[in-house]
Amino acid sequence: MKKKLNIRDTGVTVVDILGLIGQGKTFSQILALYPQLTLTDILAAAQIAADIIERYVTTNQDITIDTQIQVIARSGRLVDLADVRQEYPRAYEPWDEKEEARLKELFQAEMPFKDIAAKLQRNVGAIISRLKRLRLIK
Repeated sequence: MKKKLNIRDTGVTVVDILGLIGQGKTFSQILALYPQLTLTDILAAAQIAADIIERYVTTNQDITIDTQIQVIARSGRLVDLADVRQEYPRAYEPWDEKEEARLKELFQAEMPFKDIAAKLQRNVGAIISRLKRLRLIK
């Protein structure tokens, strides 16, 4: 009988966590499903998988994965960028000249920050920061 690689005494296996990550679940979603876990547990599961692959998996050709998961530090904690982008689709994307021009136009039309943020699909903090950078507000 095969034994499972369990995470501490949680009743959750490394394969359970990797499966959820593979389905695109965010850290927050995994922690909501398994409140007995911590972020460290999820990261440890990924590290175990990385160690096993590095040590034991070989292929006769290179394999390239062309996707990425982005995690950012925000207010002293790690945040999955996919979570943020569910509410603000353009969060943390670079600003281009066209979008800055649109921001100036909306600001000069005296549109409230929250409405500008909704139109530009960014959060209010990003709008205020960009307006400061453009020296339109202090």
